[in-house]
Order: sequence, then structure tokens, then C-alpha cells
Amino acid sequence: MNISNNLRQLKFMKMPVKDEEEEVKKRETLGTWLLKEITKTKTQKKPHTF
Repeated sequence: MNISNNLRQLKFMKMPVKDEEEEVKKRETLGTWLLKEITKTKTQKKPHTF
């Protein structure tokens, strides 16, 4: 019982850090994706406007 409780606590303690890392990764990928989309639209619009 004691060991399983300790393992559960360890998992619980580790979880938030993992989530934070994943959130940062998501934000980074979202940011890079947005940048890519913006550059895509810019390059697509340029031939039409100029």
C-alpha cells in the first residue's frame, strides 16, 4: 500500500511539469504554425496585389 501511494504521489508531482512542457510545446508549434500561415498568405497575396 505504502509503495503504491508513493508512486501515485510521484506521478502526481511529475504530471504538472509534463503538462507545462506540453503546453509550451503547443504554444511554440501554434506560434510557428501561425507564422507559417501568415507567410503563406503573404506570399500568396503578393503576386495578386503586385
